[in-house]
Amino acid sequence: MDIQFDFGIKNGNFAGNFVGNIRGSITTIIGPSGSGKTTFLKCFSGDLKPDYGYIKIGSEILFSSDKKIEIPQNKRNISMVYQNDLLFPHMTVKKNILYGYKDNKESSKLNIQQISKILKINKLMHKKPSELSGGESQRVALARSIFSNPYILLLDEPFNSLDVVTKAPILFYLKELQKLLRLQILFVTHSYQEMFFLSGNSILIDEGEIKLIGDPHEIISKKLKKLPTSEINNYLSGVVTGEIQKEDNSGVVSIGEIKLVVPINDCSLGSKVIVQFFASDVIISTEKLTNVSARNIIKGEVLFLQEMDNSYLLTILISLDKKIYVEITRYSIEKLCINKGSTIYALLKSSSCRVLRY
Repeated sequence: MDIQFDFGIKNGNFAGNFVGNIRGSITTIIGPSGSGKTTFLKCFSGDLKPDYGYIKIGSEILFSSDKKIEIPQNKRNISMVYQNDLLFPHMTVKKNILYGYKDNKESSKLNIQQISKILKINKLMHKKPSELSGGESQRVALARSIFSNPYILLLDEPFNSLDVVTKAPILFYLKELQKLLRLQILFVTHSYQEMFFLSGNSILIDEGEIKLIGDPHEIISKKLKKLPTSEINNYLSGVVTGEIQKEDNSGVVSIGEIKLVVPINDCSLGSKVIVQFFASDVIISTEKLTNVSARNIIKGEVLFLQEMDNSYLLTILISLDKKIYVEITRYSIEKLCINKGSTIYALLKSSSCRVLRY
């Protein structure tokens, strides 16, 4: 579904003019604080009214100053999730989720058991919000938004207050839900990790304008002063999922044909897990090494090389549909003669991996 817009708005001291055309499953929106990301979303949801221009989703016009069209917020079939989950404290989880349910032709896609299982909230249905953790509350808020049957789901940094351990599985669940329901999602974030993991399409907003619409690598290369590319440092290099096949002091996680030796903590044989590691923790070699301490050696192909402030970000394809991100120095790129299409070996210490059940 195409989303087309060309509108301007003045809100207090903020003035914005947004022009663009986007299409895709998940579009991330990134930019400095105060650049207009939330204002942009609120004009789609109907929380704010533009001063002029138009917003069009598919063939439906949500707003047009020329045609004097303004679809009321409650009829836009757009749902928004904020940083604050805004759950009703007197309702159970199940009642919160079903509160906004809309019975329409899309309702057949919705199965509360299936969706709650994906979000790992199926055992929380009879609890009240006060009994939930921060991550659980945000997953319930996400489920409630989905059950309003929106054409488009707007997410305004909903996981910003969560730590990395809590947040990473939710991002994975979100991708699963998008594939299941074929939702169009606009996701505001400050995190390059979230941008790379979630989307193939991103919007860069700064000073009330859309500076660029493109893939994450194009966004990184823009290098605005207010959006330093060095922020990528120590963000997750990707989230890969697999199953524990062997357990002793360390476990062996099978990710397709790839086997990773990782610390398994309280995970048992057969557990489905998420394995996380940081871009700066991966060592690259152009030859397969043998006598090394790193227990994980992953063969891959360089899809992209993105120059950053003082280093390079590599996107590496490690299997048919799985990528990881690796950060290395400019010196290493030149010394190893790494280019797009190069075959490389990624070396990863077991101790650098974080393992979570999902």
